[in-house]
Amino acid sequence: MKIVIVLDKELPVGLLANTAAVLAMSAAPNLRDAIGPDIYDASGTIHPGITKIPIPILKTNREEIRKMRQKGIEDNTLNCIDFTDVAQRSTKYEEYSEALGNTNESDLRYLGLCIFGAAGSVNRVTGSIPLLR
Repeated sequence: MKIVIVLDKELPVGLLANTAAVLAMSAAPNLRDAIGPDIYDASGTIHPGITKIPIPILKTNREEIRKMRQKGIEDNTLNCIDFTDVAQRSTKYEEYSEALGNTNESDLRYLGLCIFGAAGSVNRVTGSIPLLR
């Protein structure tokens, strides 16, 4: 299992962080086995379980994100979650749902994408996109 998050390198730092958080949280219900058990430290304080697998955050341009999304969707072994400008502008899920329903896919700006599945399949879609630094 591999998971990556790909972000639009032109986003300001606050939107980069928000987009990554939204994508990770959206993927979490599909990755229950990826979360480790709660752990106690030496003082006896509990620390809730965190991910057991690394989640690389990659950066590229919007057009490449669009292409990767399409490749990911075409590969039925992968899961793809996207975050668009329509979602970013919405303050309520109902608002997002209505706005997205009234927007053509070709008019969407993809701010980020989360892809997960078999490592080889994820690698074929993401290629050699660099890490966000």
